[in-house]
Amino acid sequence: MKKNNANNYKISTIIPVYNQEKYIEKALKSIVNQTFQPYEILIINDASTDKTQDKCKEFKILYKNIRIINLTQNMGVSNARNIGIDNANGDYIHFIDSDDTIEKDMYENIIVEIGNKEKDLIITGTKYNENNKINIYIPQKGNINTLNEMKSFIKENCISGRRDIFNVVWNKLYKREFLLENDIRFDKDITFGEDFLFNLKCMRKTNSIYIINKAYYNYMRRFNEETLKMKFLRNKIHLRRLFYKKWIEFYKSYDIYEDVSKEMQIYEGFKIYMAIISVANRNCPLKYKEKIEYINEFINFENSDCLFKYMENNEELNIELEYLKNGEIERFYDIINKKLNM
Repeated sequence: MKKNNANNYKISTIIPVYNQEKYIEKALKSIVNQTFQPYEILIINDASTDKTQDKCKEFKILYKNIRIINLTQNMGVSNARNIGIDNANGDYIHFIDSDDTIEKDMYENIIVEIGNKEKDLIITGTKYNENNKINIYIPQKGNINTLNEMKSFIKENCISGRRDIFNVVWNKLYKREFLLENDIRFDKDITFGEDFLFNLKCMRKTNSIYIINKAYYNYMRRFNEETLKMKFLRNKIHLRRLFYKKWIEFYKSYDIYEDVSKEMQIYEGFKIYMAIISVANRNCPLKYKEKIEYINEFINFENSDCLFKYMENNEELNIELEYLKNGEIERFYDIINKKLNM
């Protein structure tokens, strides 16, 4: 992919969409009004049952760079994104969630800044709108070309506070050729943390990253929605086991595991704690006895030492920690139930 002029770069914007009639119009407007137009906008309609498809058709009539791929069965966001990758023709791929927006000069500023550097991965900042409160995450600018630079980048950015680096895909542009050559796709069987696993695959295959310290992506967290980290999923023990294993393998592949293991274990403990207290969420279908058994499963599985390390570092959880250590699961559940359902 050799370009004599930065303006020759083609961007494929991929939007998986399922029943988003309320928000898809705003998302699409932010794309078609870009000062540097994407080469193509691929809308992957994941078998929507509302008026989403009609709204997308209205835009397709007005903008020739829009393509709509209608799926006959709802298969989830990972499958939709993979279809987008396989059908894209641009030099770079950008994933957008159907209820978010991007700043109007995002693509122009990114393309101008990277020039002819042809990076496998470009990372930008994010504006988080949570309950009408704006929080801005801006990564430190950097140009990564070597293994040592990559090691430093990983050590500095991939633990707790840097969730935008590994846990999301929408603040990044991926070189399509890089994804195809390395057969990098989303795991269709994973419905939680799929972005994390996708980014791990990318990071293990490249030392070619450009980081832009400006926030271009507008992430909307709706007032009445439950975040996935709090949503109850019956297979979260399996997922935590999988993520932790992949995480360790990743660090060891760069020979930095010993440097980050302590911080990593505490962060993993935090993730386990969040998974445990999700049983008190209103969306949890388990009966009381099943909830106690579910908590016991987490207490007794191989990563439970990470949980205790996290709780020991948080004074607010001292009472809960004592209950867990003493096997008083019912009393522990009473506390977290009051916390989440006051």
